[in-house]
Amino acid sequence: MERLGDMPPANTGNNFETSFMTNPIISKLGKVREAGENRDVATYGGIGIKTAFFLLLTVVGVFSFFTLHSFFGAGAGSASAIEIGNNYFDLREFGILIAAGLITIFMPMLAWLIRGTIPVTGSLYAISQGYVLSFSANLYGGEYVQLVWLALGITILIVASMLTLYVTRTIKIDQKFYSVIKVLFITSIAASITFFICRFIPLTAPLVKYIENNAVLSIGGSVVFIIIAALFLLSDFDVIEKTVEHQLPKKYEWIAAFGLVFTIIWLYLKVLNLLTKMSNKRR
Repeated sequence: MERLGDMPPANTGNNFETSFMTNPIISKLGKVREAGENRDVATYGGIGIKTAFFLLLTVVGVFSFFTLHSFFGAGAGSASAIEIGNNYFDLREFGILIAAGLITIFMPMLAWLIRGTIPVTGSLYAISQGYVLSFSANLYGGEYVQLVWLALGITILIVASMLTLYVTRTIKIDQKFYSVIKVLFITSIAASITFFICRFIPLTAPLVKYIENNAVLSIGGSVVFIIIAALFLLSDFDVIEKTVEHQLPKKYEWIAAFGLVFTIIWLYLKVLNLLTKMSNKRR
């Protein structure tokens, strides 16, 4: 009698639809026509472990900064030290920062183009993002460090809330859902581009400056981006569920995990940006 684990995948060769507004890193999972054999299929546990792996590497990037910062030990008397505010940084730290910043920009692009590189490109991205974030926190001082931890807590809460909403089917992922994301996303991008162009037009420059200096409008814009990032989380959960249901090969767990981590980090940065604006408003 054939065991359940030895049965062929129920959806061999089938693909599933993804929206135009799906996370671009994982959107092509819907076009995969491969199917895993026997136990070599994507699972929630496998995706969860790989997601935790990338997030752990982000933490490694955080500790890497503090380790190197302590190692270089730039002080007021150091010839290679640069003073910013009340902090001193070694010139070599800025070299590492530039390299880490470039990695956070180009690794997701490379991961999108060549998805087989994600175990490497995703790892480099996670470590570099942690380093850049820690450098920024140390640059702006003690209060900013507190905001970093507060943003982390809020991000965890948002991710848990979105997962609960998805699992309980409180929010249905359909074309109407993606239409909402599309409107919010395109509107926010169009507004950002418009403000950028108007900044260089003498007639509209004062208006742009007023909007940018208006705390309420600035905070409102940040809230919109947080909502968009949270909605993209739901989209990621949907693609992950379909990846498992359609029994895609286990190798695609890396793509699903990195796509989810990319959205989580994006959400975190938006939350941190909002908290920073609110802190500046109080001051």
